[in-house]
Amino acid sequence: KSLSKNQPILCHMCWKATAGLLQQYHFIAKAMTPDELSGSGPADHVLQSYRNSYIPGRDTTFPLWTREVLYGNISEYHPVHWGIIVEFTENAQLWSARSAHGTAYTYDQEVPIIFMGKGIEAGESTEQARIIDIAPTLAFISGLTLPESVDGTILQLHD
Repeated sequence: KSLSKNQPILCHMCWKATAGLLQQYHFIAKAMTPDELSGSGPADHVLQSYRNSYIPGRDTTFPLWTREVLYGNISEYHPVHWGIIVEFTENAQLWSARSAHGTAYTYDQEVPIIFMGKGIEAGESTEQARIIDIAPTLAFISGLTLPESVDGTILQLHD
């Protein structure tokens, strides 16, 4: 059933209320609504990190995984259905994992990348590497040519 012309207002109010309730838990640092994620106003580091990868309409259960979610059984009450994404507090433990390479914290975002194998010369780079740089770098090492539409750059190694 439609909630009439006020439905969008009610959704925004529900998102905000749900995010507020989630943020009351000690292990949740921030609960972000679709309005915040798709916005362009001021943002702290956490919100900006999530805005950089936010695609409206694409749902994610991260990091609110449960055994049921992992098996594809997502409750109709799960925040994913509302478009709400949460960030755990820094150093919060997700089951037995201390990090999951998906948070806005430095220890998850800045991880080493190591390439080794036949034909890869020793070297290192102190320049910032991004995930989108891995495919172009591996293609270059392998002698493959990627289409110009591929994001990322080839990482330059130095002795």
